[in-house]
Amino acid sequence: MRNFLKVFFLLFMITLIILFTNVKSQELLVEDHPTITIQKANTLKNLSDIPY
Repeated sequence: MRNFLKVFFLLFMITLIILFTNVKSQELLVEDHPTITIQKANTLKNLSDIPY
């Protein structure tokens, strides 16, 4: 059981680090290319407009 918790904690930390680095790289991209953010916002809007 303890080994399972260790593995789970490690995976959790790795995923957190990956998410954090992705957010950081996206922020850098946003500064360089504002059009990318506009495209992202438009796609998000289009996705939210789709009736389920």
